[in-house]
Amino acid sequence: MTEPSSVRPSLDLLRGFEAAARHLSFTHAAQELFVTQSAVSRQIKTLEDGLGVQLFVRGARGIALTEAGERLYRAVSAALGQVQEAIASLTSAASRTVTVTCTLAFCSLWLIPRLLSFQKAHPGVEVHISAANEVVNHDRSRIDVTDGDRAALACQCPHDRRAEPARRARDERRLAGELHGSRVRREGRGEISTRR
Repeated sequence: MTEPSSVRPSLDLLRGFEAAARHLSFTHAAQELFVTQSAVSRQIKTLEDGLGVQLFVRGARGIALTEAGERLYRAVSAALGQVQEAIASLTSAASRTVTVTCTLAFCSLWLIPRLLSFQKAHPGVEVHISAANEVVNHDRSRIDVTDGDRAALACQCPHDRRAEPARRARDERRLAGELHGSRVRREGRGEISTRR
């Protein structure tokens, strides 16, 4: 066995142990982790050998945690929970900001009048607007929504771009009419052109 003070188990071993200890089943842990039952069993054996202590009592009716296993389970479960909370807070903070790029006309005539109602409906979402009449490289500038993506703007939800088709068509016609003051006809693939 390895000297216990030099052991630094991998995250995979600890995740396998935590799942097995939580379910008290190598089979259920394997299903959760999308590995085989024998892979979880090998992970537990590797961890036990590395720590120099038995973590599970294996019996005919299943497995049970030893006292050392219970202590390690409490520590690993709490640590993995903290990591998960940190990841959730990072991803939720990043998803609360939406960057919209559009032309000056679109911004002043369509977006700004609707911004207050959007902010009331989604108070946790910070909206950044980049209004310019120049072409922007969306991949490089980290833009979430453009004025060409009227479906997302019409439903006023930055993460749900599935506005119903009838509403989307109505909003597109109204938008084009507001912007150009002219009659609108629908072209293929969601494009709009105006006729004077």
